[in-house]
Amino acid sequence: MADLDYSKIQIDPVKQPRIYTADLGQLDFAKLRAISKLINKSGASIAQTALYTYLARNWPEHYNRLLIEAKQNNLSPEEYFEKLVNEPK
Repeated sequence: MADLDYSKIQIDPVKQPRIYTADLGQLDFAKLRAISKLINKSGASIAQTALYTYLARNWPEHYNRLLIEAKQNNLSPEEYFEKLVNEPK
């Protein structure tokens, strides 16, 4: 699968590139705590791994959507990616 030419993309620096999640349900949080103790890793480390896994598995599908939307907006995929990343929330 082709990917973006990241050398063409300027990403505005982010002070703290962190993701904050919505609250977990009590049972899900309890499972996370139990797992973290079983594997001796922090909940934050497990969440980071979950995000990396999501990105690796789902990037191809989202990349295809990015290509379609870039074309609809008459932008290169790199220009559209940069626009999405750098625009305010």
